[in-house]
Amino acid sequence: MIILLISAYQSQVKASPFVTKPHMETAEDLPKKVIKGVVSDETGQGMPGASILEKGTTNGTVTGLNGEYEISVAEDAILVFSFIGYQSLEIPVGDTNVINALMELDDSELDEVVVVGYGTRTRGELTGSVSTVNSEDISRSSSSNLSKSLAGKVPGLIVADRGGYPGTDQTTFLIRGTSTLNNNSPLIILDGVPTGNFSFLAPGDIESITVLKDAAAAIYGARAANGVILVTTKRGKEGKPVVNFTTSNQWGAFTRVPQMMNSQQYATYKNEVDQSNGNPPQFSQEDIANYAAGEDPINYPNTNWYDLTMRKYSFETRNSLSISGAGKNVKYFISGNQFDQGGLFRSGDLDFKQYQIRSNLDIKVNDFLSFGADLYGSNDKRTQPGVDAGFIHKQLQTNLPTRVGQYPNGLYGIGAENGANPAVMASAASGFNETIYNEMRGRFSMDLNLEKVTKGLTAKAIARYILSNNKGKEFNDTWTVYDYDQTSGEYIPFNGFNFNSGNFLSLRDSHIKTNDEYYSVQVHYDRTFSSHTVRGFVAFEQMSGNTSSFEAYKRDLISAEHPSLFAGGADGQTSTGVESEYGRLNYFGSVSYDFQKKYLLDFTLRYDGSSVFAPDKQFGLFPGVSAGWVLSEEGFMSGSKMWLSFLKIRASWAKMGNDRVPGYQFLRQYRYGDYNGQVQNFYFFGENPTQYNAFYNNNVPNPNITWETADSKNIGLSFAMFGDKLSGDFNYFYQKRSNILIQRNASIPDYAAIQLPQENLGIVNSFGYETELNYSDTKGGITYRVGGNFTMAQNKIVYMDEAANVPEYRKQEGHPMNSFVIYPSDGLFKTQEEVDQTEAKLPGTKPGDVKYIDTDGDGQITGSDQIRKYTSPVPKFQYGLSGALMYKGFELNVLFQGQGGAEIEVRYDNEGNRPVFEYEQRWTPDNIDAAYPRAFGLNDTYNSRLSNIWIRNASFVRLKDVEVAYNIPEQLVKFARIRVYVRGSNLVTFDHMKDLKGFDPEMNRYYNFEAGLYGPLKTYTIGANIQL
Repeated sequence: MIILLISAYQSQVKASPFVTKPHMETAEDLPKKVIKGVVSDETGQGMPGASILEKGTTNGTVTGLNGEYEISVAEDAILVFSFIGYQSLEIPVGDTNVINALMELDDSELDEVVVVGYGTRTRGELTGSVSTVNSEDISRSSSSNLSKSLAGKVPGLIVADRGGYPGTDQTTFLIRGTSTLNNNSPLIILDGVPTGNFSFLAPGDIESITVLKDAAAAIYGARAANGVILVTTKRGKEGKPVVNFTTSNQWGAFTRVPQMMNSQQYATYKNEVDQSNGNPPQFSQEDIANYAAGEDPINYPNTNWYDLTMRKYSFETRNSLSISGAGKNVKYFISGNQFDQGGLFRSGDLDFKQYQIRSNLDIKVNDFLSFGADLYGSNDKRTQPGVDAGFIHKQLQTNLPTRVGQYPNGLYGIGAENGANPAVMASAASGFNETIYNEMRGRFSMDLNLEKVTKGLTAKAIARYILSNNKGKEFNDTWTVYDYDQTSGEYIPFNGFNFNSGNFLSLRDSHIKTNDEYYSVQVHYDRTFSSHTVRGFVAFEQMSGNTSSFEAYKRDLISAEHPSLFAGGADGQTSTGVESEYGRLNYFGSVSYDFQKKYLLDFTLRYDGSSVFAPDKQFGLFPGVSAGWVLSEEGFMSGSKMWLSFLKIRASWAKMGNDRVPGYQFLRQYRYGDYNGQVQNFYFFGENPTQYNAFYNNNVPNPNITWETADSKNIGLSFAMFGDKLSGDFNYFYQKRSNILIQRNASIPDYAAIQLPQENLGIVNSFGYETELNYSDTKGGITYRVGGNFTMAQNKIVYMDEAANVPEYRKQEGHPMNSFVIYPSDGLFKTQEEVDQTEAKLPGTKPGDVKYIDTDGDGQITGSDQIRKYTSPVPKFQYGLSGALMYKGFELNVLFQGQGGAEIEVRYDNEGNRPVFEYEQRWTPDNIDAAYPRAFGLNDTYNSRLSNIWIRNASFVRLKDVEVAYNIPEQLVKFARIRVYVRGSNLVTFDHMKDLKGFDPEMNRYYNFEAGLYGPLKTYTIGANIQL
């Protein structure tokens, strides 16, 4: 709006007959001449897509397929030639009409500007461990989710794609692994201000994403212990207006779908269970033959519940339009985004729609004063069926294939208890769960240039406001399914309902409103004295926010047509409301010094206050120091300059905090009434008993609770070789996390019946290393890049509150967090003879049962035989491998992602159907060398215990992203630059779980469906970028 008003005013001035001014000669008035030529790389090959700009103007062009160009310029012009990865070249026009430009590879990667905490640095000046993903890398990801687009691209950043319904994000972030028994999530900073999840921001709005690890994160103090992710949005740049339009269309399917037993397999398996338990078989051999034949879908069905409920592909589309540029005193970036993400339910009743608008303005009032105004708004709508995801996916796997899912006439069968047919539950027939989320953000800044006070002095003030509203409406409907009556030939309707919500129509309305405010004042100093550069800043921050929520529930609605609370009955009605607030007060600063860009030193200090803790524990001091030595600038290294262009060693130490713990534990807390039906806390009084709600104590306060602290150390090495064609980075890190909040549940026995408070007791050490290598070159007109990163991160619990005589297998000290406790086994008992010859076994053991190991040697198999492993679902190492080829407008980009050292549980202990691998690889008298036990059912004493048989190696290598793109020559489309592409993600996975048929190694767990819900997707995308 400001830009339009300025433009309108300028237009009126130019058009007004009453305004006169002296004629000033412009570039358009000067004599012109036409310059032609060819732009070539260092090998002499023509370079398509190189930019040629008349210096000081917006007049420019781009080379054709063979590097040729033609441009009309002023006679005294200077041409500026540029291309990504090459040094810019300036050539005066002079008297010639032909200028051929020979470009040289850019060896100034070290001058790349990197966003760091509260400022920027060149990469050569960094003393901490910092990694950056730029807008180009982000835009080439197949994922519309920013979190997932980082997988495999950043050393030290462990990204796990756990899938998730449309509009939800199950991606987990770990910077250098897990380091605490509590929250391990990193701090997210958006345009310099702390924020929450950034996954669904429009990718086209993002300029860069920077990951701060060691002391580089220390400037964020009490919230930096888990690392920091800086997200920077795009801003206007000098030059004529640039319009960008991006469109993409994507089809997705699950990477893996767990294959369950079919009817013939299930009937055979169930008979074997019955036989093992001494019961008569449920199915005759004739029944099994009929199931196998598949000729009678009513009496002998073979229902694949996945195929019945899920479609083959989901569809999503994103369209983005932006305009950016700069006038004389105004820079602007304005964008709008539309995103529609469909789900995989055949019903179509699973969807996410989002609209975003962003405006980033920078206004220069004069040489002393500048303003910034960033506005952002989003509207999200997420629609899901009335039955929750967990229940639907449980029925997909447990519903028996021997039951009718859908009759030949199209009616749906009962499925399971209470009419639990997932194909119906996954539709609007079960109701709906609708969430509408609106968010408005405003960030306003003022910059002062205080050069008149002293050179290099500036000041900045920032104010940011967030207002969000989340409205939820969950309607649970009953549905109709049918049972076929063999006698009458009729289909008998049956009323299905969600077991969790009951056999009636119910409605839950909720509303959450959040306000968040941020204020900051910063004074910066940056000045060079001869060979000495000093920079630093001091700053103040204040953050506050409040959240209020209201929820009401009614059942027995009179109609499903327009679900409203007024239409419900009084029985079972509930209402609740919650209000909360927080505040933070921070003082901090940083001082940096370098001598000749050779000796580098950074020091940070932060004094943070948080309302989470008691008044005398609210503030903490968090220092950090880091140093770098650029050896390649030393005289004794001059002989290696021909092949070693840059070499720097780094070291850092920092004390950081983590306050991501439940707040106000220093206060005695109470809850009131039945608390949404979860706790029955009320009394009845009077002759005609009347219910009176009561308060109840919810905690034991501890006024001494304070921050978790992280003592972090890092040493690193950065280098560039062979004219910067090869570059690399290596870091070794160590962190001691102390003051971790835990309870003394072990040293104080349960029979003491004492409710214990949280205390700062726990200690965890984490350590590892990370490395990154990149190589790029151009030969024969082909530009190529290859790169890789590798991160090894481990942890060990140093102290937990454990009883003195706790069994060895229960000890957590000395082991990784979340490590498995298992019954070790030596395969299966193959024969009865082997059973008879084994002394230590469970009573009643049969051939085909798990052969547990008697680790304590007491001749029995008991809980004392369990052991704790040194593995968990968190990988010990993760890596990424990338490559790119560019030739005459064509591009090929490839990314592989992998992990190792992780294990996951694949144990099923449930009633109903089971995975097909348990049938195909089970022990039978004809298959005594099987990998898995004999057929067994729910709560089986012998085979359902967690043993190494049910723990699988979750290492994998995955083709994460592949893109083929073409830049259409401007000779064909003169008015625009057009890039078209096709992409694929998660296309191929190499792992150790193929024999399980449908299990994805990136999921966290497969135990009774607790994590195997709406998994990660394999996607195919087509799209285009158009720049005007």
